[in-house]
Amino acid sequence: MERKNNKKSYWPHFIIASFIFIVVAGILTIKVALDNPVEMDNFYFEKYQTVDRDINDIILMQREFDKNYKFEIENRNLIVGKNLLKFKITDVNNSDIKNALVKILVTRPDTSKFDKKFEPKYRDGFYQIDNVEIPKIGRWLIQSKIKINKLTGFFKREINATK
Repeated sequence: MERKNNKKSYWPHFIIASFIFIVVAGILTIKVALDNPVEMDNFYFEKYQTVDRDINDIILMQREFDKNYKFEIENRNLIVGKNLLKFKITDVNNSDIKNALVKILVTRPDTSKFDKKFEPKYRDGFYQIDNVEIPKIGRWLIQSKIKINKLTGFFKREINATK
């Protein structure tokens, strides 16, 4: 008498299902990556290749800048709408620096969609920017690049915007 083997093997189904799952997961990963691109960090106001090449010099210059100058943002909060931003730059003797080249970037930490660049001028004891439009509440970054003579310093400050 011969016995018939009626057991079915599910391994081929498992292997095919695993292959299909891996392909679908790869496609979904690519779709999510394309829908959410990486935002480039622009803290140093340069391309990342330039920063990568010159980072040692940038760090040394920042240390020297910090020894000689102090940068303060007068604003503690922002409001949705128009704002006046005020900055003060002083040297080690607490004397105002009036001839600095200042670049300011107002941005959100998670996107560059709302980026606004400014070059404030010195007046009434401060570097000022009038009518900075803040379109939504939440976290904002004020990034600055300050050049005084041969030294350049970079600063970043997070500020909340409210209604």
